[in-house]
Amino acid sequence: QSLRRLDPATPDVVLAAAALASLAVAKGHAGLKFDEAGALLEAADPAITWPDPAQWRHLLQASRWVSTPDASATASPTDAPLVLEGDLLYLRRYREYERNLALGLQRIAAHAVDTRGIDPLAPLFACPFPDAQRDQDHQARAAALALRHALLLITGGPGTGKTTTTARLLVLLVAQAMSA
Repeated sequence: QSLRRLDPATPDVVLAAAALASLAVAKGHAGLKFDEAGALLEAADPAITWPDPAQWRHLLQASRWVSTPDASATASPTDAPLVLEGDLLYLRRYREYERNLALGLQRIAAHAVDTRGIDPLAPLFACPFPDAQRDQDHQARAAALALRHALLLITGGPGTGKTTTTARLLVLLVAQAMSA
């Protein structure tokens, strides 16, 4: 409603999109995906007809409350509280948080890693990763990559060994630090 107070001519679809973008953040999402608008409202009235995503995007692009930066933009205009980027409508602040995090991760990943201390770890590597000789040991492969890169994201569903791999990697990193 703040947008409506600032400009009484603000279309309802812009207000609805702003409210849904805020709700998306409250539910742990970075922003609103137009085709998932109804799913955000768990008890949504099935009679609500959401605009076609392409039409909705077009209406938002015409709004003074929405900026649409190009992919290379590092910041969005500070006067627009909403940012439309690809298929996501962000609250500007959260788009900036995400963008700054991405840039920080890129900076970390760009750092070269001194791999000279890795060779002495080879005999120790077999201890936490006894199946490392087989190419099927994804945990060993992830740990080996982590030793050679400044940044590595380990992902997977429940029970896939993310915590185990990280703990074993930490043992190797401590051994590497102690041998230096």
